[in-house]
Amino acid sequence: MKSLISKRLYYNKFTEGEFDDYLQLVLNPKVMRMITGKPLSIKEAQKKFETIRQINLEFPELGYFKITKIESGEFIGMGKLTAMPNQEAELGYSLLPHNWGKGYGTEISTALILHATAQANILNLIAIIDPENEVSKRILKNGGFILKEVGFYDDLPSEIYSLKTLS
Repeated sequence: MKSLISKRLYYNKFTEGEFDDYLQLVLNPKVMRMITGKPLSIKEAQKKFETIRQINLEFPELGYFKITKIESGEFIGMGKLTAMPNQEAELGYSLLPHNWGKGYGTEISTALILHATAQANILNLIAIIDPENEVSKRILKNGGFILKEVGFYDDLPSEIYSLKTLS
């Protein structure tokens, strides 16, 4: 798969040597507060990164993307578009805190939505968020997602949003 590109950002699948970038996200308490409730341990991060690498190898057009600024090459976060049952894919992203409030969340979700709609086998996108994450709610709603379910996911309070693709 070739790189994805949006106005300010490159999206490349995480490769073996990029664990340190991934680690910046998952060790950051501010980032992880809305994802797992707490930072991962190094051991948990290593295990999760290996799973990410396997998913990236198994699904040529989907997976976990390392996101960098076009202008500087600076790592700013991660995007994900992962296969789910029933021709669905899950969309998600996380950003290092110094990149919050700069429109990157909207840019990333828009790029991933466009990429997903280009995949003939994806008929629906879902996004799972913490109910307290008002910024992500707004981004999803502005992107056309609708609230599908309120409950728990991985034992954490969650809201699941859905978007039909035009594939």
